[in-house]
Amino acid sequence: MAVSYKKLWKILIDKDMNKQDLQKSADVSCVVTTELSKGETVSMDVLIKVSVATIISDMITSEPEHAKALAYRLFTIAERKGWAQEAYAYNLLVIA
Repeated sequence: MAVSYKKLWKILIDKDMNKQDLQKSADVSCVVTTELSKGETVSMDVLIKVSVATIISDMITSEPEHAKALAYRLFTIAERKGWAQEAYAYNLLVIA
């Protein structure tokens, strides 16, 4: 069953972002962005990463202190759950 990610691509266009920017901000591979482009099903973890990345990118431009607080909270949760890769990505946002 094909999935539509048209709203995601519209959001990226509105934010003046491309697929490479999404890969960096959401810490996902080019394979994932290809799957999204083809309308293939991706894991819930990927969808959460992409969602958080787009929310935080909004906050960074309008409310940088709130964005850092959210990134720190997500880092703490990821670290507690043993999600090293996610914790590292959120930590990069905190120190940015």
